[in-house]
This record gives sequence, C-alpha cells and structure tokens, in this order.
Amino acid sequence: MDDSFLSSVRTTPESGVSWEPDRFYRAYWKGAQEGLYIVRCDGDGDFIYEGINPAHERATGLSSAQIVGQSPEECLDPSVAEVVTGHYRACVEAGTPIYYVDTLDLPAGRKTWETTLVPVCGDDGEVEVLLGSCRDITEAREAQRELSEVTERLLEVQEEERRRIAAELHDSTAQHLAALALGVSALRRGRANAETLEDMAHELAEALREVRTLSYLLHPPTLAKEGLRKTLRSFVRGFAQRTGLSVSLSVRGAVDSLPQRAQRALFRVAQESIANAHRHSPARGISVDLRRGRAGVRLNVTDDGGRPKEPRAKMKPGVGIPGMEARIQRLGGSFSINSTVSGTQVSAYIPTSVLDGP
Repeated sequence: MDDSFLSSVRTTPESGVSWEPDRFYRAYWKGAQEGLYIVRCDGDGDFIYEGINPAHERATGLSSAQIVGQSPEECLDPSVAEVVTGHYRACVEAGTPIYYVDTLDLPAGRKTWETTLVPVCGDDGEVEVLLGSCRDITEAREAQRELSEVTERLLEVQEEERRRIAAELHDSTAQHLAALALGVSALRRGRANAETLEDMAHELAEALREVRTLSYLLHPPTLAKEGLRKTLRSFVRGFAQRTGLSVSLSVRGAVDSLPQRAQRALFRVAQESIANAHRHSPARGISVDLRRGRAGVRLNVTDDGGRPKEPRAKMKPGVGIPGMEARIQRLGGSFSINSTVSGTQVSAYIPTSVLDGP
C-alpha cells in the first residue's frame, strides 16, 4: 500500500511530550474498520486516487496497485466511475463535506455504501484533495428492508384480524343479542311466556360464551400470570373437549422463563396451527411438542391429516399462516410448514441469542 502521502510533520505540545502526527495517522489509516481513501483534484477537473486503506481494499475488492495514480475512468467500471466522479465534483463545487448513499457494482460484488467526502483546500482556497470515508451498509439495509416487510405483514394481519372479529361479532354474537332484544320487547308488551324466557336465556348464554371465547383468543388471561406451559395445557385440553380431536402436548425445558413476547408468539403459533389442522384437514390427532434447549426454543405442531390436496405454492393461505410467520420472524426466529403423506408439521424456532429482553 502506498501511504507516502501521509504527513511526517512533528510537533511538541505544551506538555513537552513529543507528538508525531504521522504515527497516529498511519495507525488509524491501517487499523480503521471504515474504508478510507484520498483523491487528488487536478486543476483541469480530473480526479486521481492517491491511496486507499486496507479496510477499503477488503470491502471493495480493489487494491492500491490497481487504482493509485489512476482516475476513476481508468480503474473502475464506466457506470461506477460516472457515479463517483459526480459526487467528487459536487463536493468540490460545494466546498463543504457531503454525505451520500450509493449502491455500486465493484469487484467484491454489488454493495450499498454510506460515504462522507471532506474537501481540503490549499492556500489559494481551491480544493486540492478529497478525503473519503465509506462504510458497507448492505447487510443493514437488507435487514431494514426485511424488518419493514415483516412489519407490513403484521399490520396486514392485524387489519385482517379486526375484519374477522367484526364479522364474527356481526354474524353471530349480534344475532343472539338481536333475538334477545325481541324477547325483551315481548316482555314489555306482556306477550312473553315460558318458552320466550327459555329462548332468551339460551340466546344470552350463547352470546356470553362467544364473547368469552373471543376475549380468550385475543388475549389469554393466564399467559402472563401462569406462564406458557399451563396456558398451552389449558388450551389443548379445552380444544380437545370441544372438537373431539385427540391432542397431545409435550413441554420440556424452562419455557415459562422465556420473555413474554416469545411466549405470546409461540402460543399464537400453537393456537393457530391447531385450529388450522381442525378446519382445513381431516386430522384426527394432533401433537404439540415444545422444547427449550441451550441453543433456543422449538415448537412443532404435527397433525395426521395427510398431504394437502393442493401444493402449498398454489394454496391461498388465510391470515393465519402469514401472521404466524411474521410473529416469529419479528423475534429473529424461523418458521416453516412441511407436508408429507402422513400429515403436516408447523415448526417455529427462536435462537437463544435473540431471546434477551422483556
């Protein structure tokens, strides 16, 4: 690497300790994690690379031997040279530092860069050198994009859940209350008999049951108080009693000490997977296996309903599958659905590394 351009000016501060700027500059130049580079500005509007540091070489795939003493047009792809030269000119014209983000195709691949350019002026006030600092933010941008997608899916799921709740309240619970209102009207007019009162009691009981069920599905009251193990056991037992399905549950490890957000997500996945197996397959038996180990926590919900008649790629899943996937991905975990001739398995995994926090 050619670093002869670095200054060797020596100064002595008031402390009397000898201070050599070039020693510090060289150490920073060689050890910095950010890509650093220096561009000389010729009077005729050309730009010549004077040096790039080791971090720049590693990140871009370019070497000092390739570009030092060369202009962007001589050592870079024409499309890349046009972009960076435009920034160099903008910095020279502004006479002040500029910041920009670009996605460029370089020898190390297509990457997104966050760059700051600082102009250095000579005694005549003209810009002589540009000092550049760049950072590869490709992974950060990709993570941001994925997070945005997950957040968007969650918002869509929430909106769909609201529509579904509204429909259930309108189509079922509201009908029971309407029938109850007719009975109250008959009572007021003195036209009610024992049969009317019995019907009213039935409609009231059904409305109350549906409201309680909906409230439980929206927010299981025992989860925060009693933990995931007991809440899952209670849900599985109640589901089996209501549907007649055989549902087995196996829980291993300290699942109740998981952060509440992880407990909620895992419970929702188990809840939705069991409901889907009942609604969309001829399953007679469902097994739920939840285990927490050193590496992370894994949930498997398996049914014996056989392979779906349509390939998953052609199926149009409802709000359940996107909702489950979004909940787990939001926690940094993974989600999958696998179907075989014997049945379907829904799997969710959250690594220990992302389980810190409330």
